Amino acid sequence: MDIVFDEAIKCCEALDKEVISAATAFAGCLYAKDIGTYNHSKSVAFLCVKMAEILGLDEQIRGSIFLEGLLHDIGKIGISDAIIKKSAALSPDEYDIIKEHPVIGERILSGIPGFDEIGNIIKHHHEKYDGSGYPDGLSGEGIPLESRIITVADSFDAMTTRGYTNIKNNKNAIYEIKNCVGSQFDFEIAESLFELKI
Repeated sequence: MDIVFDEAIKCCEALDKEVISAATAFAGCLYAKDIGTYNHSKSVAFLCVKMAEILGLDEQIRGSIFLEGLLHDIGKIGISDAIIKKSAALSPDEYDIIKEHPVIGERILSGIPGFDEIGNIIKHHHEKYDGSGYPDGLSGEGIPLESRIITVADSFDAMTTRGYTNIKNNKNAIYEIKNCVGSQFDFEIAESLFELKI
């Protein structure tokens, strides 16, 4: 993954160097918190860039979505290790706490020059296309485009690598995403994942 990750990070060359340096530092904090979440975030960042290419998005957006994908779970540094690293199913109370991570992520990034929009995208990466997601219950195109891309990439990687479900291969994960198009996922964006032939 590091080779393809290095390839994907080249798209950030269009971005401000200070923003890239700060994002790298934040990613280092995530690595220190939980290497599993860090590796997941690297995979999501790579998938986001490849999907953005298929969607025909320009270099500036591809660079931004790389950083947004890399930092989409940065809010988890504000969640207790007992919850982040728990191998058993979360209790309802624990799940409510983990659901706070998009807002915590936005709060961490807010006020840092160059990170306002990144924070907003991160805040909404758990919204669902039908409006049943969180934190704000946004729906359809009311959800920022980059957030909708991260939602698909995040779900795919979580299903295949993170152990949250019994889905352990790409074929079954794609099947699950197809079943949730229109409810959880934007059709066009889900299609961009399918076109990667992964």
